[in-house]
Amino acid sequence: MTKFQVLGVAMTDMSVRDSMRKVETYLHDGRVSAICYLTAGGLLEAESHPETKSFLEDMDLTIPADVEVLRAAGITARARFKEVKGNDFLRAFLQRVLRSGAGIIVLSDTHENLEVLEKGILGVQKGLNIIGRFALEDSSDED
Repeated sequence: MTKFQVLGVAMTDMSVRDSMRKVETYLHDGRVSAICYLTAGGLLEAESHPETKSFLEDMDLTIPADVEVLRAAGITARARFKEVKGNDFLRAFLQRVLRSGAGIIVLSDTHENLEVLEKGILGVQKGLNIIGRFALEDSSDED
């Protein structure tokens, strides 16, 4: 586990194995847990939007979605680059969710991106129980 900051956003980098151990606790603790699959674009947005930065830092688990996030953090381990390039966490996570029968809620910034995200997730793992969808563009300050 490596703690780092990129563009002012504090995060912890973990292997897929360690991340999946955390997911196991989430699936059994009875709480709603938030996992963020973070892109370099999301990091850039957080740099100029304090609410996005706060949102990212409040996540229970943040997973780099592309190797640019690792590079920005100064992480050079080949094994981590391979895991991120291969979407290993996403594949392992979605397989585990499907086996457990748990439901997922898909969140994105816009309706358009929500549709793309949902199709992408179902393209990786068919048969998932998507119990909710939400686009942040529909939220108010209270949400």
